[in-house]
Amino acid sequence: MSKFIARSAPPANAERWGTRPEEYSQWHRQFKGLGFVDIDHVEMCKGCQKPLALIETARDIGQDIRQKKAFVTHNLAMMAGLPAWKLLYKVEEGVVTQITYTCIYPGQQWGFDYGVHVGSPEQWSEVLYQLHKDHEEKSSCRVVTADCTEDDDDNWERREGRYDGLEI
Repeated sequence: MSKFIARSAPPANAERWGTRPEEYSQWHRQFKGLGFVDIDHVEMCKGCQKPLALIETARDIGQDIRQKKAFVTHNLAMMAGLPAWKLLYKVEEGVVTQITYTCIYPGQQWGFDYGVHVGSPEQWSEVLYQLHKDHEEKSSCRVVTADCTEDDDDNWERREGRYDGLEI
């Protein structure tokens, strides 16, 4: 069992419009020879704002995760020196109930497993919390994720003398 507290995202992190508009994507597709992909998920440190991982996500509708394309995510992760995953999530009655994921970069040389993992959202959150813990141990950033509680949602960075990644 992890010492980290699983919690829902504060309202500031909620999807603002309910859906993601496609107008820009459609506009961009009209030009021959230009390529475009969206970046689904950049896991970041809330203290120093550094990216910790790239994650290509899609809703799980029964597809094989190994068939999900993620070439650009892989290439960006390699260029940035960040771990990257492909992730499928199942939704039942508006709630994420299952996560399927596989590491696409860097893999075994950094101790990551390329296998396909199926688990609960809580199990996936443990992977993300471990990224944060590793970051905190290797950097000067001292946002102690493990000490955060639901009461700290709005102000938890201030506890360690940081706000919006700046020393205060």
